[in-house]
Parts: sequence; structure tokens; C-alpha cells
Amino acid sequence: MKIQAIITLIAALGVFPLKAEEWLNRFFDAAEANRCDIGPVPRNFGGVSWVVYACRCKNGLALTNSETLRYFFVSVEAGSVKIDEAALVDEPNRTAVLEDVRTLSVKQIEQIIEQAKHVEPSKEPC
Repeated sequence: MKIQAIITLIAALGVFPLKAEEWLNRFFDAAEANRCDIGPVPRNFGGVSWVVYACRCKNGLALTNSETLRYFFVSVEAGSVKIDEAALVDEPNRTAVLEDVRTLSVKQIEQIIEQAKHVEPSKEPC
């Protein structure tokens, strides 16, 4: 793995305060915590079908569209809804999608997260 070799080299040079294994563990733990793979639940925003996944450790959602290969994030931060609008720059129905998503309240986002948590995981192989 290239990243492990780089970290090992940096640790060997004494530039990095952590041992390579410690840094890798922290890196992969953080990556795992930020995964948005709980669910999915189907939703329609702006006349477009989206598959919505809840995130593991943050109060948020990842909305994916398999037809346009687009995705974006919606999260609840400090009691308000944050939308990753930049990810939708090339979305053909951007305006309509954002209008619908902006109507979501914190409570509605939390309800979608709870619904996603109750979806039976797929038994299909990767």
C-alpha cells in the first residue's frame, strides 16, 4: 500500500510524531467514521430519484443518483441544515433539487437517518 510506505518513510525520518501504525489506525478509523453507507432509502428531490444513505458518525446524509452519477451531502450542524451545493454544479436539475432539499427541516433529516438505520442490509456480494 503506497500510503503506508510514505508514512513509514516519514516516521523513519523522525518528521512525524506518531509511529506509522498509530497514524494508519487513526487515518482508517476516521475514514470509517465518515462513511455514509447506512440504508439506503429512496427519495425524490426536484423530480429526480435519489438513493439516500445515512452517515455513520455525523448527523448527515449522502444523496446519490445512479443515472447522472452525482452525489452530495446534507448535514445538520449547530442546529441548522447544511447542503453541499458545490457537488451539484453539473446536475441537470440542480435548481429544482436544491429547492426541494432546502425545504428539509432538521427533524426531517433526522427522520430519514432513522429510516435508513432500519433498512435490512443487502445480502448481495460486493
